[in-house]
Amino acid sequence: MDDHRGSGEHEVGVGQPHREQGDSLLPGRARARAATRPWPRRLTPRLVLAGTLSAFGCTGPSSGPAPAAAPREPITLTIGVPQSRQIDPNHGAPVVANNLAFERLTTSDAEGRTQPRLLEGWSVSGDGLTWRLFVRPGVKFQDGTPLTAHDVKRTFDEVIADPNSRNLRVCLPNVASIVAASDREAVFTLTRRCSYLLDDLDRAISRSSADGASTVGTGAFAITSSSDEEVRLEANRHYHAGPLAIDRVVVRPFDTLRTAWAGMMRGQVDFLWEVGPESAEFLSDRAAVEVRSFLGFYAYALMLNSARPPFASPEVRRAFDMAVNRAAIVQQALRGRGVAADGPVWPNYWARDPRAPAAAFDPAEASALLRAARRGPVEFTCLVPANFSILERMALLVQQQLSEINVRMRLELLPLDAFNRRILSGQFDAAMISILGGPYATIFHRFWHSAGETKRWNFWGYRNARVDEALDSALEAASEREFREAIRRFEVAVRDDPPAVFLAWNQTVQAVSRRYVVPAEGAGRDAVYVLNRWQLRQPGSAAR
Repeated sequence: MDDHRGSGEHEVGVGQPHREQGDSLLPGRARARAATRPWPRRLTPRLVLAGTLSAFGCTGPSSGPAPAAAPREPITLTIGVPQSRQIDPNHGAPVVANNLAFERLTTSDAEGRTQPRLLEGWSVSGDGLTWRLFVRPGVKFQDGTPLTAHDVKRTFDEVIADPNSRNLRVCLPNVASIVAASDREAVFTLTRRCSYLLDDLDRAISRSSADGASTVGTGAFAITSSSDEEVRLEANRHYHAGPLAIDRVVVRPFDTLRTAWAGMMRGQVDFLWEVGPESAEFLSDRAAVEVRSFLGFYAYALMLNSARPPFASPEVRRAFDMAVNRAAIVQQALRGRGVAADGPVWPNYWARDPRAPAAAFDPAEASALLRAARRGPVEFTCLVPANFSILERMALLVQQQLSEINVRMRLELLPLDAFNRRILSGQFDAAMISILGGPYATIFHRFWHSAGETKRWNFWGYRNARVDEALDSALEAASEREFREAIRRFEVAVRDDPPAVFLAWNQTVQAVSRRYVVPAEGAGRDAVYVLNRWQLRQPGSAAR
């Protein structure tokens, strides 16, 4: 299974209340096994730990043939996805299914460092202009066709040929050529050093099936049917990490979280992909359910449109940042299941500055900044997507806190499609969203670098020369030390001139039937991404 976002493209203007995981407003360094390289990082959020699920019997001498094993019943696992928790419904059940069926070239460890996935490794030339990617041997598509470097070349030739896909990325516009030097080696030649290259290769590798009837990937489960009611997948008998304990997966969307967990209580759902903090305590009392949680990659934020007054003023944005009590928001809006945010960089990211100070809460200083910046009270309208309870609660709490420094924040609840249109067109003063902040660095460039020929995901008109300089330095860094320093300068610049009030990092909560054993490697991660390692709990074995 892959560790990324389904289709390989982020729909922006929208965020996910949840997650590795899952995707929306909005998309390291490890030593490669088969190649040396300076330090390039990861491509995408989610971790896959490949493994082999198999059992070996051992018998002594026998005077006759061993009795044939009784055929076992196929094991079907049903995943429930509460669509009401996804700001963009396309990032619910379809993303879960796609992440089981399609894989990418790399994944990340728990700190966002790059790990090979479909690649065995890579190497980078001293000038940073030539990247050699080595395809893992023995990987096959779900129809049995071997994966080769030609599939890598074809995939990214198509991305580069599409202006919308190419311009969203940071390094791919600088790719001069892609060559399949052999079946296992793809060579990317760049016109300038670009440390984000692996991050930019965030596209699932797929191909048309041998019969041309469908699209196939290399993931542990192959999609066999898809409808509005469910997506069905079968175990990939060609899977490169070995046999699977689960034979079939059904991914089923539910209109609401209530109906999803009711299905779990009736035994119709084995795994709830996302449970709200309001339901986690209820589920934790159920002996048949294991409740898991992990720090997601999305930060809830009050996004401020720097292209509109009053937020063209950095002093006003800084005052807002100081006026908000994040600890109260985590407790009241997230039931304590979250981490206060002090900027756009995921707290566990390996290059984050551990000495960075926490966000200041100082209403008196905020009031003084506003008085110095303006002659009258601040008034603005904040867009909130309707029927998203966490975002609505956060908006009300922020509204109350800002009123204490004489700021009037009007709330405008909009249906999802209208909310998205307003964000994408820049027609808003502020918006309550969740925004991707990890675990890879190219998203910082896409969100916060000043808009040029393409604005990528910068829909809020944010411009800051210090931020641009830091991100450009990270892009051109030739070592981990240089990269860390560039990210440190980026964090300081954003703290001095915040584009948004970053409120809290979400803690994603999931519920798994105790019929199944989630491997220890899945701790602190979305359990979907180790589904190839799940096993059925043996009768009489102790539940964790």
